[in-house]
Amino acid sequence: MKTTSADAAGETAADIDTPLGSGEAEVLAQLLQAISAPARLRIVDLLERGSRTVAAISDELRMSQPTVSNHLRLLRHMAVVAGHREGRNVRYSLIDDHIATVIRQLRVHASHR
Repeated sequence: MKTTSADAAGETAADIDTPLGSGEAEVLAQLLQAISAPARLRIVDLLERGSRTVAAISDELRMSQPTVSNHLRLLRHMAVVAGHREGRNVRYSLIDDHIATVIRQLRVHASHR
């Protein structure tokens, strides 16, 4: 079972109404850094619409496959995406919709500027 950012900081989802502790703040900052690159934002946005292989992501976003792979590696490390082998390819998908929801909310916020 994957841990949530709160679980990773040693806290539970029930603690969400309490002030941020330093450990949880560190985990959240790391997650925000993971999505802070425009390419990673675009990859997460694309994967919200459905799982894809590295080649498909590369084609759709017009990025090189090595660049996409590097971004996916970081997103995988931060438990944002997971890869599932399909023959010679790996199909990537979002682990859950939490980060995609944050990105949607950021888009709404940015549209009010």
